[in-house]
Amino acid sequence: MVPKITLTCYFDFNSSALSASAKAQITAYAKQIIARHITSLTLAGYTDFIGGKAYNQKLSTARAKAVGVYLLLQLRSMSHTGISVRMIGKGISRTSPERAQDRKVTVIS
Repeated sequence: MVPKITLTCYFDFNSSALSASAKAQITAYAKQIIARHITSLTLAGYTDFIGGKAYNQKLSTARAKAVGVYLLLQLRSMSHTGISVRMIGKGISRTSPERAQDRKVTVIS
């Protein structure tokens, strides 16, 4: 059994754009995926509680897709293919007392 590895990328308010820091994290994560021969990932996007439900659902999905697309590009640039990536928007997260900590995408192998 391959041990699970996780990644969490944070986003600015009302944004699905990846920061330079997030891109660096994703690139390092791609290397771990290859080293551990991981074949399946789930990416879940979240928002803070500001905004309507429909808007937050759309934004959380856009965040998951932003991470997923960048991750797949990094894997391809390292000649790694054949991985299954599931990208989903979970909507509002209330796991942290700080809203900024809820604007994220988590990746689980």
